[in-house]
Amino acid sequence: MAWVRIVPEERAEGELAAAYARVRRQRGKVAGVIAVSGALPTVMERGVDYYLALMYGSHSLPRADRERVAVEVSRANACAYCVQHHAAALARVLHDDAAAERAAHGDTAGLAAREVAMLGYARKLTLAPATVGPQDVEALRKAGLDDEQVVAVNHVVAYFNMMNRIVLGLGVELEQDAGADPAYKY
Repeated sequence: MAWVRIVPEERAEGELAAAYARVRRQRGKVAGVIAVSGALPTVMERGVDYYLALMYGSHSLPRADRERVAVEVSRANACAYCVQHHAAALARVLHDDAAAERAAHGDTAGLAAREVAMLGYARKLTLAPATVGPQDVEALRKAGLDDEQVVAVNHVVAYFNMMNRIVLGLGVELEQDAGADPAYKY
């Protein structure tokens, strides 16, 4: 149970009920990580819009890379909720449970140099953001990422740092069926 009051969907009224309905249409369900922000329905909805544009939108960073970065940031922050959710999404994207399990444990064996560079950047930006500089972006370019992909990686890192803090700071608990619904957009 979260540390703040969450209004269940079936009891929501007005703006919150409309927000929940929109989230359900967009994502397939209203997960605890979203519902915990129900006290701020507009913020909750805009957060979902940002998430969907970032993780499912049409930019050149492959979906698997987006999920790998989400897992790595969440791992660095010790956010079990997001590690499990996004390792499950990575497994679905890759059709490879073992690769997702390795990602959840920080095992980079077998990854391409560009993936290793991207995960190193994500970890550094998460754990020591003030130490990131132009040399880190240049290292991503040398590893094969273009500027659009660098910006996308940066946004995925920023988004998951924010969400990890919401989960950890408000006591969001992992749902019983986490990772079980293939139609849900993690």
